[in-house]
Amino acid sequence: MRKVISPRVHGVLDYGAAASLGAVPTALSITGPPAQILYGLGVFSLFLAVTSKAPPGLIKIVPMRIHALIELVSGPIIIALPWLMGFASDFIARYVFVAFGAGLLLFWLITDYEGTSLSTRTVSA
Repeated sequence: MRKVISPRVHGVLDYGAAASLGAVPTALSITGPPAQILYGLGVFSLFLAVTSKAPPGLIKIVPMRIHALIELVSGPIIIALPWLMGFASDFIARYVFVAFGAGLLLFWLITDYEGTSLSTRTVSA
């Protein structure tokens, strides 16, 4: 698969994901443990975005290889959480978790964590 997302773009998307994770419970009336988990994931996503060595990171202590590994491991776990935590019968919450987990895996798959994608190269005149 072609790596089309640069670390810079990925970092911006990370901030958007963190904001979405924080907004989705209210927007979709998700309450209880699913909402608490989504808020926690949002805080963790923001923390990871802020501390990553990607260009939008502010503190730059987490190498992108570790960032990528966290996302690769987190995607399937997020997808499985509704069943693992016993709220799979909540249709909306279940599919929010499945969508976020699948989206995370998709972004992991198409991100060039090493920064050599077309979107990071400069064009010489």
